[in-house]
Amino acid sequence: MIFSSMFVTHMSGQQMLGQASQSHDTQCITEEQHEFLISEIKIASQALRKQPQNKTTKSIVLFDWPLRAKPSLDFYNYYSTIGYVDHDPAVGSGDFNLFGDTNLDYNCGNNTYDRSNDYNHQGTDIVIWPFPWYLMENDLVEVIAAQAGTIVIKGDGNFDENCGSIPTGSLTSNRIVIEHADNSRSIYLHFKNGSITSKPIGSTVAKGEYLGVVGSSGYSALPHLHFEIIDQNFNVIDPYSGPCNSSNTTSWWANQPAYSQPQINAIITHSSQPVLNECPASTEQLNRTDCYIDGEQLALGIYWRDMVLDMNTSIVVKDPANNTYLTTGHNGIGTYRYYWWGFDLGFLPSGGPYGNWTIEATFNGQLYSHNFHYAASLSTSPCENCTEYITESGNYPITQNVSATINITTDGNIASGLSIDYHAGQSLDLLSGFSVTQGAVFHGYIAPCF
Repeated sequence: MIFSSMFVTHMSGQQMLGQASQSHDTQCITEEQHEFLISEIKIASQALRKQPQNKTTKSIVLFDWPLRAKPSLDFYNYYSTIGYVDHDPAVGSGDFNLFGDTNLDYNCGNNTYDRSNDYNHQGTDIVIWPFPWYLMENDLVEVIAAQAGTIVIKGDGNFDENCGSIPTGSLTSNRIVIEHADNSRSIYLHFKNGSITSKPIGSTVAKGEYLGVVGSSGYSALPHLHFEIIDQNFNVIDPYSGPCNSSNTTSWWANQPAYSQPQINAIITHSSQPVLNECPASTEQLNRTDCYIDGEQLALGIYWRDMVLDMNTSIVVKDPANNTYLTTGHNGIGTYRYYWWGFDLGFLPSGGPYGNWTIEATFNGQLYSHNFHYAASLSTSPCENCTEYITESGNYPITQNVSATINITTDGNIASGLSIDYHAGQSLDLLSGFSVTQGAVFHGYIAPCF
């Protein structure tokens, strides 16, 4: 599915405001491409069934969620489901018909689309959010096998930064199709170029095994996964069980996700207005900072999924002694599958208190928090209680200190008798060839702020 995001940004007094929601322009796979893909699967499945190791089962297999975040991603969540199978066989008169009276998802809503050329959406579209291009560029959200099976189709090498109504690169998605024990198949589209597993066609994969990275290849305007299931007779299966699912009566999910999951995906403090959902990927900018000094304004961005009109988020900013510094809030201005709002919370108090501050946001009955550091200047001594910034790499403890950012980009050996201190910014990477000889001393330091 190609989809674009509409933004309203406005600076008013001491508030930085922003709002985003999805609006789709065209499909993620054309009817012709879908028919060709099904014919490919039929041929590949026939070839696979000639292999003696291929065994089938009469009971249907159940699917796990097909995405996972890298452990290094510190968001609360990383996706929003924005489109389902269209169960209304009718199509609208327009070239592209979204959220209309000819659209019907499994839950009797209209979160799907069709086209006047008799195409109804056949899969589940999952956008990675927030900052989808940043997540894609840094390989932070992976596609995994939703169920064990055998790779029957695999395609890579296609341009992966398509955006807008008309893709600028190849219209073919980087893709994988897996056949399962009940002869159903799961289809995964829009992978990042060059990220797909090296396993060849005919190889088996385990449930949860890495397949690739979410991308924007083919008919796509934003990094997302098109996930589709077809049964042994090549009929489309909607994995969601619901009152308006016309393809099957039971869920094909091992644990079916809720239709709406209002949640904060991320709380981020910014140095300036972020740039979201721009294309190509290099233009999207988080402008993230967890460190402020005297005289700087505190800029906050909150990023939700499944926002509902007038649903409230209460926000509290607390100083290092856990005293409330300020309170504010936000009511959703509409119902959106993904959504953001920014706040300029003004200047932090001159003269401190300095140290670790906390932002707490309560939304839909759940408390979320984010820490940032406030200092008098760049030369401030090490902050206290900064253990949340401390990481460990291999068997080498990384302890805090204050210094400029220095990255270790090569491997190496620290010889016996040497004592080495490395000072880094917010992360320190020790590559696979790094070693410390017995009798040597190595300290790695991470400065969370300055």
